[in-house]
Amino acid sequence: MGSIYFMNIFMLDDVQMIKDLGYKMYSSSLKNAVNCVNAFTDDKIALIIGNEANGVSDELLSVSDKKIKISMQGNAQSLNVSVATAMLIYEMTRK
Repeated sequence: MGSIYFMNIFMLDDVQMIKDLGYKMYSSSLKNAVNCVNAFTDDKIALIIGNEANGVSDELLSVSDKKIKISMQGNAQSLNVSVATAMLIYEMTRK
């Protein structure tokens, strides 16, 4: 059975509501970010993923509790957003 059946997934536009519900905001970012391996230390996490062209907005990055990245080897500079999201969700649920 897929993990989708065991995770709470929401789409919200209200950042303050996310914080009021006790979630820590973790945003994917290439700048000033920590490696995603062992980065998910909070129990209630709102994972913010940007689009492939522009990433997470500066506005959301400024209110994020943690900025995370996927460290890469080789010549690839980026991953498809669905692949990156799957990798981050894996790390988030691995703890």
